[in-house]
Amino acid sequence: MSFSFGISSPGSTLRITASRTIFTTLVPPLQHDLINFYGPGGSFRSYSLWQLFSEPRVIPEGYFKDKVVFLGFASDLRGRGFTDKEILEVTAPGGDMYGVEIHATIAGNIIENKFISRISPVLESLLIVLAIFVMTFSILFMQPQYAASVLVGTACIWAAATFVAFKYFLYFLPGFMVITGSIVQIFAIGMFTIALIAQRELEDTKRKVGLST
Repeated sequence: MSFSFGISSPGSTLRITASRTIFTTLVPPLQHDLINFYGPGGSFRSYSLWQLFSEPRVIPEGYFKDKVVFLGFASDLRGRGFTDKEILEVTAPGGDMYGVEIHATIAGNIIENKFISRISPVLESLLIVLAIFVMTFSILFMQPQYAASVLVGTACIWAAATFVAFKYFLYFLPGFMVITGSIVQIFAIGMFTIALIAQRELEDTKRKVGLST
């Protein structure tokens, strides 16, 4: 399946977005699946309503044959208290995205069965907790040079797993920022704990040899 994308002319209030479709077995997304965006706002090829009736013809004859066509507003009338742009929980170079583009994207994901999958929230949480436990254990019970290797290695393995899962399997593996952000905190807490233990051992040694005041 392939999609075509574009921007309608300035001032238009109705957009027609076309997408070529090859229907196969449609599999509905799971509850935790994410939309697999094909690009930022304005990525789909689209036409304004006036282009359907323009003379000479702008749109080739038969262009919409065997395609799914989405109709929707594509104007930004904020001054009149109306807009069809949706604020997404993602940052894209094109900014906000019109609702009709979101609908076309979801339809494309369903037709191609290419939603971004996620493992269960419970398993995600367990993996993150396990990674943080390994890093904390290394700081507290391993030599500094080995502990540093474990910290860096854990972050690198998580980053590589995140990239491979998304690139080749369309799986979203969260927590990379949590893991990398935790390294500094774990390292600081570990160093403080080690320093505190060393201070107590030094005081105990002084007391045993009679150097304490």
